Amino acid sequence: IVEAELGNPKYLIHNNGQESMATFVLIDHHTGEVAACGTGVSADYIKTYIGNFNYPTSLKKQTGSAMKPISVIAPGLENGVITASTVFYDGETTFGKYKPKNYYAGYRGPMTMREAIAISANIPNIKALARIGVDNSMKFCESVGITGLGQEGLALALGGLTHGTTTCKMAGAYAAIANDGVYIEPTFYSRVEDAKGNIYIQCKSVEERSKVVMSPQNAYIEKTILQSVVSPGGTATYCAIPGVDVAAKTGTTNSDYDRWLCGFTPFYTAACWYGYEKNAVVYYGSSNPAGLIWSSIMKAVHSGAEDNFVEPEGIVRVAVCKTTGRLATPNCSATYIEVFREGTVPPACDGHGSARICNETGLLASATCTDTSFVYYPRVLDQEQNAPWNTVGIGSNAVPSAYCPGNHVPEVPDEPVQEIAPAPEPVATPEPVATPEPQPEVSTPATPVVPEPVPTVEPQVTEPPHPETTPIPAPASSTPEPTNNTSAVQPTAPTPTEPQSAVPESGNQAENTN
Repeated sequence: IVEAELGNPKYLIHNNGQESMATFVLIDHHTGEVAACGTGVSADYIKTYIGNFNYPTSLKKQTGSAMKPISVIAPGLENGVITASTVFYDGETTFGKYKPKNYYAGYRGPMTMREAIAISANIPNIKALARIGVDNSMKFCESVGITGLGQEGLALALGGLTHGTTTCKMAGAYAAIANDGVYIEPTFYSRVEDAKGNIYIQCKSVEERSKVVMSPQNAYIEKTILQSVVSPGGTATYCAIPGVDVAAKTGTTNSDYDRWLCGFTPFYTAACWYGYEKNAVVYYGSSNPAGLIWSSIMKAVHSGAEDNFVEPEGIVRVAVCKTTGRLATPNCSATYIEVFREGTVPPACDGHGSARICNETGLLASATCTDTSFVYYPRVLDQEQNAPWNTVGIGSNAVPSAYCPGNHVPEVPDEPVQEIAPAPEPVATPEPVATPEPQPEVSTPATPVVPEPVPTVEPQVTEPPHPETTPIPAPASSTPEPTNNTSAVQPTAPTPTEPQSAVPESGNQAENTN
């Protein structure tokens, strides 16, 4: 099956005098035994002869985002730094002089780690690695067989390795997750004996080649995260196998030099790399040839099979806020059910309310603060607080964590010199006009003319002005009800295209993306 698919001429593409090639390794992760191993696609690569260069075990290549589950998710879960619902802000970010980008255009705001793996977002994964620590990440990588690392930096999150690694080692590392957190050193043989049955080389037992690198609970959680990649909206939906649980991750490196697909089922773990022996651009339209090879082989191997990943004890499921990653409350408008190890459920969400802020200090207002205002915070991202990176625009979303000391000494202004205006002259009351006495009647009667009376005008007395005194407003006695006007950020389903990645961090040979 493996040899036939690797030799399919549809995968053969020439570039600058080179023929494209692919390597594939299939491991039974319960025993560590390599069930199949091959190289394609040219006739020169299809078969591996004794004495020839063994490409699957020896050719080192950059891994792209296929490294994220190994360098970020696994050590993050195991060290208690992240959960599947931990939210980072996907935005324009600088890590000192390092300014990576996503493989897709623009940024998508708050994003859980589950979403970041499903759509292969770079920024959240690099932020997670910055929290985990490069040294802790490298220790985990080495524990699952990714050895020979150099002076790696944050580009390790994207598969930016100093020397690269092999297809066989990537398969072995993924097999540790598939095997419930137990790494078994891959082996190609059980023993070597002659025709008479004399044993010359005996392989170590499974127990001797095994070591625990993750808890069964964290391994299961990572399985569910990687299932998101082959679910609707993920970057490898075409790798889903009906009736069988599949967990996988795509990978693409800078300039489209390398394409990867690594993943597993309850039965087998497999890794596939596609590219050129010497770095050259892979032109294969919008498809990932490594993913197509992986999908075709794994569907043939699992023909008629049905099985699901087994959930261990100690797993809980709760509703979380999609915006903050915290335990959902009635104020959260966008929620979903997430998987956690017991004891790691995050606190209740408080990211949809308001806070009274002291305008003088910018801190949470205390009882003695007089100049205050209410500020609405549509989201609270725990991991963005006091972060060792700078994300454009993220500061406006951060709720202050400290209260104002409240030692406000009001400034007493200099006493203004008041000019006392002279009192206005009182308005004199005009003399009333006397009404003439009626005259005695004469022979010719006449009606006397009575003039209209003049109204009496009261005098107006104006007091001199006094300086005004501004009263000190009493502090607000209550906090307005929080409002829930945050709309959830829904991930946009990307196409399974794996374009080129971010700018490489200084000191690494390649940066990787997806």
